[in-house]
Amino acid sequence: MRVLLLSAAGLGVVALVVRARTGCQPSGVPGAPDAESAQADDAGEDAKAPLSARCGDFTPLALPPGAYEMGDALVTKDRVFVGVARDVGGKREAALVSVTRDADVLTVATVEGAGELAVDAPPPKVIFLAGKAVLAMYVPSKDARELAIDGAKISQQKDGSFAFDAVAEGAEGLVAWDEDAVGAPRGIVKVAALPIVAGAAARVVSPEASDVDSPRLATRPGGYWIAWLAKKPESERDAEPELEGPGEKRHTTWLEIAQLDTKGALVGAPSRVTKAGTRVDSFDMLASGDGVDLLVKDDEQPADGEGSRLVLVTLRGAETSVRVIAERGAGRGVPDLLGARALFVDLAEHARLLPVAPGSRESMEPDLDSVRPLAAVGDRILAGFPRDSARPLGVFRCFDAPRAPVSPSERKQ
Repeated sequence: MRVLLLSAAGLGVVALVVRARTGCQPSGVPGAPDAESAQADDAGEDAKAPLSARCGDFTPLALPPGAYEMGDALVTKDRVFVGVARDVGGKREAALVSVTRDADVLTVATVEGAGELAVDAPPPKVIFLAGKAVLAMYVPSKDARELAIDGAKISQQKDGSFAFDAVAEGAEGLVAWDEDAVGAPRGIVKVAALPIVAGAAARVVSPEASDVDSPRLATRPGGYWIAWLAKKPESERDAEPELEGPGEKRHTTWLEIAQLDTKGALVGAPSRVTKAGTRVDSFDMLASGDGVDLLVKDDEQPADGEGSRLVLVTLRGAETSVRVIAERGAGRGVPDLLGARALFVDLAEHARLLPVAPGSRESMEPDLDSVRPLAAVGDRILAGFPRDSARPLGVFRCFDAPRAPVSPSERKQ
């Protein structure tokens, strides 16, 4: 879940830490037992078996029918904003979806077009800059790649990556992207301050000679967090036959994180936060107060066919903790950090929900199969449906304890 968190300073909105309520018992919900007895009854003799579903009670939110590619969500006191891409008249258009919020209840959704997107560009990202929701997006350009934010543009070199991120705090913000280093076969990460100032130069924040990509940003008191993936080629195997076919050389990949000041300058050197020898495939990032949590998918499988592991990295002050929350079983795609829960796809491409607290067990979530999770607000999850043009957006309720099993015919369609 790429949810951007806002602080109260200078925004005119109240900060929301998008974390599921720990200790929220589903009292009053028919068929929902208390957490301990439900887990014991559901698992039987196998204490590690997945639990039955925690999520259900789906409520659709009406949008004009169509195929929507959902981007990141941004949560404020009274709204949830989502940047989306959609097809309009044969062209790829950016749009801003706005969902009305009353405490934890999400009700009416509206959509507003925001102009044409560049071919193959990802959905736009939403930031709250100077008191308004603003889209950051790649726009059509013949000569250079152009990232447009609030009427201004940043020119970038054209390469194979559209990866970028943007955040804002009050009247200022930061945008980060990766691109190929000039004259060298490696990636670098650049940042630029918001609002964009004509003629201002971008700043390279990745270490010299490092090969990095996929930057992510989050706000922190006094500046920003930035994280990226770093890689290097694996050592040649001594006289062993390669079992893999021709293709790209395998790389060892890891996660690095750094602190930036309000102008995007580094505050100390980047730190490596995953161990040597890993193969980090993707990660999600969520800031809270002066700390940040990173949900890391490590594709170094324990054994063939066992899937990837999930690791939670938490930085609070001078302390860093690294904890494996799922030893195996994660399949394709990027895992989502939904407050105090992780949502991922297993090897059979079914959704699983896992509280990140120690000792928690994952649950099978058939209603969340093929869903694009967008934001967690209290016990609700705002979700997009990229394969359903008639029902592109809706809300689920998710509880700490499993709900009573229901048959497919009873499950809401």
